[in-house]
Amino acid sequence: MRNPFGGPISVTGEGRHRRWRLDIGDDELSVVLRLIGELRGLLTDEGDTQDGDRGAQNTATSPVLARLFPTAYPDDEEKEAEYQRLMRDELVTSRLHQIDAVTAALEHDTSGAADMTEGDVIALMQSVNAVRIVLGTIIGISDEDDDDDVDDDHPFAGEYHLYGYLSWLLDWIVRSLSS
Repeated sequence: MRNPFGGPISVTGEGRHRRWRLDIGDDELSVVLRLIGELRGLLTDEGDTQDGDRGAQNTATSPVLARLFPTAYPDDEEKEAEYQRLMRDELVTSRLHQIDAVTAALEHDTSGAADMTEGDVIALMQSVNAVRIVLGTIIGISDEDDDDDVDDDHPFAGEYHLYGYLSWLLDWIVRSLSS
């Protein structure tokens, strides 16, 4: 990280002239962009599934994506099916637009720093949170988990550390929007 004593995102200007500067370093930026790209793959069935069959995963039934598209009618299967039929494509399209905005804002600067609008930052917040939710689902983190420490010999130690990093980044993004 370039700024070890402050947050990775700062705000300049006021009102409609406010701009955000994300400064996380090129390695971190590369990881964030890769993860957001992988989220795009999951949403569009372009990603590799766990069994290695390209495109075999269906976004409508993927347990990894279930938390991104929670059940609206848990007690009524018919209403839930209708809701998913009517809303799923719109929700996926919205997430893909967020990913496009983040990618456009972050890819043009290879220094690990990016100048962003409020809309870019909101899209970044939503995309980082979506990646965090998917990663948390993969490694089995639940709302009840409160222990952030995991041994380095844990089979998912890297994923837990990445989840912690994304949580830290998300916290700073939210703070910057609240300032």
